[in-house]
Amino acid sequence: MGATFTHLLIWNRDDIRAAWSWLAPSSLKKMLRNFDWRFWRDDGMREDIEDDGSLDPHYREMLKVSYHFAIQLLYHLNVCALVVPRCP
Repeated sequence: MGATFTHLLIWNRDDIRAAWSWLAPSSLKKMLRNFDWRFWRDDGMREDIEDDGSLDPHYREMLKVSYHFAIQLLYHLNVCALVVPRCP
């Protein structure tokens, strides 16, 4: 485990920094400032899709709708409910 983390930190520092950039205080402030608590008024469409031709067409269409995460979460919760035995 230690070798894995050391390798990642030495050779992939820029990738890790980019992956965790959303956790920076300035990014969190920006997200909170732009977040609309009245989510039911949102049309669900994203505006920041970069279409450079390298995205899979199906994935590009899925990115246009922001509720796909909620659908995946519900799916996984249902699967876990079926797999995990219930206590009597």
